[in-house]
Order: sequence, then C-alpha cells, then structure tokens
Amino acid sequence: MLKKLALLVAMVTGFTSAAIANEINANQPESVAKALQDLGYQARMDTDAEGDPVIHSSVSGDRFNIRFYLCEDGEDCEGLQFRAGWDLDDGFDMERINKWNLERLVGKAYLDPESDPFLEMYVTTKGGLNEANFADVVDWWRVVMGEFMVYIQQEGA
Repeated sequence: MLKKLALLVAMVTGFTSAAIANEINANQPESVAKALQDLGYQARMDTDAEGDPVIHSSVSGDRFNIRFYLCEDGEDCEGLQFRAGWDLDDGFDMERINKWNLERLVGKAYLDPESDPFLEMYVTTKGGLNEANFADVVDWWRVVMGEFMVYIQQEGA
C-alpha cells in the first residue's frame, strides 16, 4: 500500500513539474518569448522606458510588440498586451476607429496624437497559459491584426 501511495505521489509530482515547465506566464518573460518562437515568430527581448519587459516581433512583415503589465520593478508581471501601430501620412479618422471598436470583440483601436492608428489586445496570464492557450491567443492577434490592416487601408469604410 505504501509503495502504491509513493508511486502515485511521484507520478503526480512529475506531471505537475512537467505542467509548470510548459507554463507560459508574464511573470516569466522568457517563457513568452520561447513560446512565440516555437510558433514560428521572431521574439527579441528588450525593456521599455519603465524597465518592464517587452518583446519585439512581426507578422506578415508588420511589426508588433508584446508589452508586460502589472509588473513590480520589471518583474512579477501579470499580463501581456499585444500592440501594433501604423504611421499613416494623413492619419486616420476617429469615427472609423470608434466603428471598429463597436463592431469588434477582440482588438481595441485608438489614435495617437498624430491620428495614427494603433491596435492592442490585452491578455491576463495569472495562473499561466498552456501552449494551446497561447497559440490561440497569438492566432487571434494575427487574425485581428490582419483585419485591422485591411480596415485602415479601405477608403471610407
């Protein structure tokens, strides 16, 4: 009986360790970068002006970054924000940005002071994401980023 209990404890501990090893979490920026690379994306680690981690990447030639939020002194972060921006010669229309936000579930858009459009998507990682969850998040980002690029290129849509 004791041997069976010890074997069960060893198995559970092993499974737990394997699950933790595959966890993708904002409090472990390297895990986010590695998971992004495992999906075929580039992932260059950096820090922002506040000392928090940031990852630079791209999809279909368009750059985006992943910023880390709710950090303490650049560590112990709780969430990720995917962000991309486009520098347009004539800027973009606020009414169309509002229309985008009204009609979409994923991908919040806004204009910077020069009326250039930006797109963001926040994801909490509290408790961690597994590889399938993270792959789904990145796929949502890829799709919404593509849709937004088409949207900002349309005339008067």
